[in-house]
Amino acid sequence: MCWVELLTRDPRAAISFYASVFGWHASTGTVGDVRYTTFTLGGELVAGAMTMPDEVPSELTAVWSVSFAVEDCTVSERRATELGGQVVKPTTPVGEGRFAVLEDPQGTTFQVMDQRR
Repeated sequence: MCWVELLTRDPRAAISFYASVFGWHASTGTVGDVRYTTFTLGGELVAGAMTMPDEVPSELTAVWSVSFAVEDCTVSERRATELGGQVVKPTTPVGEGRFAVLEDPQGTTFQVMDQRR
């Protein structure tokens, strides 16, 4: 596991809540055209948060997303589909790497991330 990220429809309330509960420091900026918050604790990055993407069904108000480090997102996509999973969002460049959103055969979504350029 290499990263956790909160997707929420009310980022301000979530930022306030997690800062109060865990003592996290929040810093909000933009990544491309997305407002993104990173949380730190003792100077170390611990998590991220962003507004829920439009494609997520409205009945889902907030969710924590887990990301796993992989050598190659494209290879992970192929292997997941071979094993009965699905690709929810194909490999996409982000920051210094790439990510993809996958779904296991039981319907649980997760992300994979690689550091390829």
